[in-house]
Amino acid sequence: QGPVTNKANVLKVDSARSTQFASAIAMTISSWGGKVDPVGMHASEDYFAMTIDCIAKSKRSTNWRVPVDFSSLSYPMALAALSGEVTISNVCEIDQYQPDSVFIKILSEMGVEIGIGEVGLHVKRNEKLKSWSGNCSSFPDLVPTLAAVCAYAQGESHLKGLEVLKHKESDRFNEVLSVLNLFKVDAHGDGDSIIIKGPSLATPAPVNYIAPDDHRMIMMCALLMRINNG
Repeated sequence: QGPVTNKANVLKVDSARSTQFASAIAMTISSWGGKVDPVGMHASEDYFAMTIDCIAKSKRSTNWRVPVDFSSLSYPMALAALSGEVTISNVCEIDQYQPDSVFIKILSEMGVEIGIGEVGLHVKRNEKLKSWSGNCSSFPDLVPTLAAVCAYAQGESHLKGLEVLKHKESDRFNEVLSVLNLFKVDAHGDGDSIIIKGPSLATPAPVNYIAPDDHRMIMMCALLMRINNG
């Protein structure tokens, strides 16, 4: 029940499992100059850094340019990397404050043809995708999409630093494994890592997936469905 009477200068917020609460509170208490001290933050640091940058910009100007959402952008990029090509005409630069923009770099390292400039962002499939391994703790929301792409890469991909996935809208760590296994992909968990062996060659019969209330898991299924003839 507002209004706020205790206008704390610094508020400690437990950020061990998520930075979303820290970001929301930081934006709220910034109205009187208050700041958040995120306690135990060991993943998603860039998401919180983006919040702090937005707060600073809001104090300098009331004119805003809303950037392209690189989280949403990952889906057409992944589909193009696996089955064709796409040009996104309104993406002419990479927003370094959005952690999921690292997908452009990752796809390039996997051998996908990437071009970005005045005409936009162009993504084109390469017949032979290379496997990819790395720590994903700074971009956990991207992991389901990245896992779907790794399923069709040559060799073993090791996605590491995934403990935080267990505390998202669903237990994404185990949900990613469940979806991959449903689609006959050779994948297993090892501590806080997921190991995916590709390329997946099986075209499974229609699968029945009981989805949690988690849009990223549903979008991962949509990608795999499109690649496996619907």
